[in-house]
Amino acid sequence: MRRALILFVFGMLLNGNAALGASDSDDFAYYAELSAASQQLQHVRLPLEVLLVLTRTDLGDIAVFDDQGNSLPHSIVKVGPEVTDLQLGLPFHEFDNFLRNRSTSVTRREQTEENGQLSELETTEIVPQLEKRQDYLIELESDGRHIVEIELDWTHEPSGQIVELLIEIGNELDRMRVLFRNKSLTNLNRDNAQWRTIGPLPRGEKYLRLTPSNSLVQFELNRVIGHYQQTLPAPTLLHRIHTTRIEEDGQVYYQFDIPSALAPEALRIIPPEAHSVIRGDLFASSDYFSKHRQAVAMNVQQHNIVDAEVRASDPLRLDLGAYPTLRFSSRDALPSPPVVELIYPVYELVFLGNGVNAYRLAWGNYASAENGEELRQILNNSLDDTAQRGEEVFLSATMEGGGVARLQPRAVLPWQKWLLWVLLALAVLVTARMALRLYRDMRKGDSPASS
Repeated sequence: MRRALILFVFGMLLNGNAALGASDSDDFAYYAELSAASQQLQHVRLPLEVLLVLTRTDLGDIAVFDDQGNSLPHSIVKVGPEVTDLQLGLPFHEFDNFLRNRSTSVTRREQTEENGQLSELETTEIVPQLEKRQDYLIELESDGRHIVEIELDWTHEPSGQIVELLIEIGNELDRMRVLFRNKSLTNLNRDNAQWRTIGPLPRGEKYLRLTPSNSLVQFELNRVIGHYQQTLPAPTLLHRIHTTRIEEDGQVYYQFDIPSALAPEALRIIPPEAHSVIRGDLFASSDYFSKHRQAVAMNVQQHNIVDAEVRASDPLRLDLGAYPTLRFSSRDALPSPPVVELIYPVYELVFLGNGVNAYRLAWGNYASAENGEELRQILNNSLDDTAQRGEEVFLSATMEGGGVARLQPRAVLPWQKWLLWVLLALAVLVTARMALRLYRDMRKGDSPASS
């Protein structure tokens, strides 16, 4: 009977753990169908409503399932700054350059008559033959843009010859240094822009001077195209929450909670009144503030002043992963609680389909397994490159799966602990009973009657 009880208890514990480890899409709080795609490799941008209910700091409680409930390999990447390649026509100036290639002997004869006598004076001089050719000065900087490389459009004679250019760069006309002593370019392959491109160019230089080699009869520059990169900041998601006024030990705090296990990367504290400034200290704690309060940002100053001459408040970039609750203490009395704006990065989930449509995205599961980034291990390309993330798909309306019950553990741990304690108590009782019986048997063996 004791053995049966022990097996029953262990069976209950194992069944409970197995339930916690379930990985079906119904074990997630919410799900949404994904739009159809023509490629197997696909990516979807995660909206704010997904991030606000996650139970894992590493986004591990997000999964993709096919129509038969099979989990698909996936990885999650943070969307970084967007770098765009742009083109700009650059101004240039041409200068005459006279080249002395050959010299010619010129003979002059001058006849004069004096007293009936005719005389002739002959003189010979060397006259250089000058050939005019154009040098060019290109202006590189334009409105603070850094030109990475330039593409040239020109004509030259002989047209079938490769152009060789002396290229100098600098900030002053009389202080330029050689960038390329013999840069070879050609017009023969119009489909390959690299044959007409000069670069990469160093940053912070204003002028580029082109001097054709002496072997060219003619070189005429028609157009200069500057290639530069424009970097846009990484996109963010904003979520505003209200604070609650709390007074503790004579101190007024404005408390707010981080809505999910995924912490924001930054936050702003917005004053309650328009066109005003707020100052104070920010504290955090994982339990009781009065005992374990920790200062995370002191002398905080934020404002909501909107003016062309005023720079916007920088967000507070803090590591808030371990602190679900925060409090702000204002240096000045406030008419009403301030508002906190949480700033989240944008994430994309990349997955590999298996052809069993339709796919669905599920999220919110406190018992989900750790995210292993399995897709990175089976792909040859880099997911950090946005062009290597496949076709973009989109989420349909959000549906409820397991509901809010999947966002936090049910009250199952207490009875499991109680069963463990009962099991330990039974073991102690059994051991004590066996010890008592052994003691009595020993006493009987030592009694006079037994001798």
